[in-house]
Amino acid sequence: MPALSADDIELFHSRYMMAWPGGCWEWAAAAFTNGRGAFRPRRSRSKRTYKAPRVAYFIFTGEDPGHLQVQHTCNNPSCVCPLHLVLGTDQQNMEYKSECGRCNAPSGDNHYARRTPEKVKRGEMVGNSKLTKETVIAILSRHDAGDSLPEISVAFDISKAQACRIVNGSRWAHVYNEYHNIGAR
Repeated sequence: MPALSADDIELFHSRYMMAWPGGCWEWAAAAFTNGRGAFRPRRSRSKRTYKAPRVAYFIFTGEDPGHLQVQHTCNNPSCVCPLHLVLGTDQQNMEYKSECGRCNAPSGDNHYARRTPEKVKRGEMVGNSKLTKETVIAILSRHDAGDSLPEISVAFDISKAQACRIVNGSRWAHVYNEYHNIGAR
């Protein structure tokens, strides 16, 4: 963190709005795409833009965050209230995000497709699908009967790669599982 002049600190204070006591102080100036405020000191030789929560932590505590992350206990990325900012490692930040349910990639039973399978479009419900459930069953039957993938791809006007994905169950898995009497994947 660079040394901040009194003008820089005054500029920083002019760029957020204080809420009621204990509430978030919303950054009201430029922001990064992740919602965190962007602050560039006026007399900075590097012309570098800093994350506003890091600058706020530095101004209010006098401590340079260094390699640590400045985390929001309020889960509001545009907040610069020093009461809501704590230092932590990347691991601690990821654990806190997970506890708060802010992880971007749900998996397993928490995945959208598992929680609401009726809302996921599959097979012929997908607008640009060339195949139907009956066609996929016919492809699987012909493969079980011994037809090769090139023969199947010509007969159904699909690529060999797509035929391979269907007979391996990586595409049209819901039909593949039903055809082979496999439980839900």
